[in-house]
Amino acid sequence: MSEVELGGVGVDYESLGRTITAIDGIDLKIPAGDALSIIGPSGCGKSTLLYTLSGLIKPTRGSVKINGRELSGQRRETALILQDYGLFPWNTVFDNAALGLRVRHVPKDEINAEVGNILRRLGLWDMRDRYPVQLSGGQRQRVAIARSLALNPDLLLMDEPFSSLDALTREELQNTVLEIWRERNINGRNSSNGNSSAKLLTIVLVTHSIEEAAFLGRRIAVMEMGPGRIIKVVDNNGMGGVEYRNTPAFYDRCAGLRGLLKGGAREVVGVE
Repeated sequence: MSEVELGGVGVDYESLGRTITAIDGIDLKIPAGDALSIIGPSGCGKSTLLYTLSGLIKPTRGSVKINGRELSGQRRETALILQDYGLFPWNTVFDNAALGLRVRHVPKDEINAEVGNILRRLGLWDMRDRYPVQLSGGQRQRVAIARSLALNPDLLLMDEPFSSLDALTREELQNTVLEIWRERNINGRNSSNGNSSAKLLTIVLVTHSIEEAAFLGRRIAVMEMGPGRIIKVVDNNGMGGVEYRNTPAFYDRCAGLRGLLKGGAREVVGVE
């Protein structure tokens, strides 16, 4: 499992002899198996926060703990999915999906079984011998998801993963991620029945889309600029099913989030 706790986290950058604070005073707890969406205006530090969680950026101050241990660099159980897919053009679909396992020197038979299962789950098995240039944008993102899931992570970080896709493909992949999250957590909670490899899957998603945040986040963290801070965390208990997107509660949630982003959160939490 992966329980995440941030206390007083801040990240500074040096630029042209000046110190720029990207994020500051981030206090956040993410229970194992949770799904957290992070939204806010461009430049508010959403990606910086995500990369800090991944271990790629070391916080200037404060602490990041995962399962009670201070994060120091990257961890094997964390997977990161980016907007630009990050696929090697000279590798096939199968080889791209298997890359992380090969870097870890996992036996070939285990790689074939694990990657094969995931490619079938994501509808990519018949394309396993194709190269990225032969795929659509949605198919490439599926390969990126497959590569991450092959590592059997307990913490999945996603930075605007679907923003470059058309609306229908984006919704289809959102549905896929939601279904995988639900299945993994059902299996993880039933691991006491003998499935020792099952883990709870915690998801942290950075997005500019209010609708995507509401659909994929059981909780939604709203950030502001100057420097980047979390000004409110909204519970979104209605999420969890594909049908949620078509309910009045979903539209109400999106309207509420839009109001917070326009400044309503300042009044709620007393930000001056």
